[in-house]
Amino acid sequence: MIDFGSEPGQGNCLENAEIQKLIPEYPLHFIDMSKVEHPEYFKTELRPFLELYQRRNDKTEFVEYIRNNENAQKMDDESWYMLGQVTHSEELMKAIALKNDKCEESEAMCKALEDFYNDGVEEGKAIGKAIGKLEGKSEIVASVRKMHTRNYKAEEIADLLDQDRSCIEQILNLIAGNPKADNLQVAKWLTEKEDIA
Repeated sequence: MIDFGSEPGQGNCLENAEIQKLIPEYPLHFIDMSKVEHPEYFKTELRPFLELYQRRNDKTEFVEYIRNNENAQKMDDESWYMLGQVTHSEELMKAIALKNDKCEESEAMCKALEDFYNDGVEEGKAIGKAIGKLEGKSEIVASVRKMHTRNYKAEEIADLLDQDRSCIEQILNLIAGNPKADNLQVAKWLTEKEDIA
């Protein structure tokens, strides 16, 4: 039996009485996938499977491992299918489907790995853009706060910062309503309001 939980002990349990009836009465060996410390002790396809499973959260490391490991490249369809299921990877599942449609084995897997990697890159770019946008707004909030404490009016602040007056008024209202909120928190609230609008 194999526990595919993301944390130790979080996988599916055998507490269901119907399932227990199907299991023969002899010793069962359990493998907690998140606790295997030495996958190199395994001499079967389980070794590359476990090593890939351990790299499931880092797409770059995952792809590099497959490119550099002959045993991982030679894993059978069932192992790849199981890996796709436990990692919830649509890209791996698509590659298996392509391979089963008579595509070249290595070509389909390379394409899937490339897609897997590119998804991670695009995800990283999106996160970076969001962080940059938030930091920019945080700087504007800091400037608005500073100018407001020096008794500048909303219209003057908008002119000096080359911002829309309604945006400056929103910032001032958020600051007035939440005096203990820092600039980053006010910027987050502004972003949330933009997403809703």
